[in-house]
Amino acid sequence: DYSLPNNPQVTFPGGSTQGGAARCITLIINDENIVEVDEEFTISIAAASNAVVINIPTITVTIENNDDATFGFNPVAYTVTEGTDTVAIISIELSQGSLGRSILLSVQ
Repeated sequence: DYSLPNNPQVTFPGGSTQGGAARCITLIINDENIVEVDEEFTISIAAASNAVVINIPTITVTIENNDDATFGFNPVAYTVTEGTDTVAIISIELSQGSLGRSILLSVQ
């Protein structure tokens, strides 16, 4: 659901000062249209040169799910005849979305 370029690096040139020296890496988020739970992963600073101290070496990133599944009866109406039909098989279908996890529907 995401990709991080191979071995991204950032450079802070000499003379950089606190508060004004932010550098960024790019994390690519893929919207795959699959219903799933929110995903969580970490990104860490793997190494630093010139004997620096890293006070926050790891962060957590959460990708919130934005996909919905839609279910419904199909067809929307059934007719059965009392005394003739002993069962009615009613169809429920996934009409929108793609499932990345199981969904339990309760019917009453």
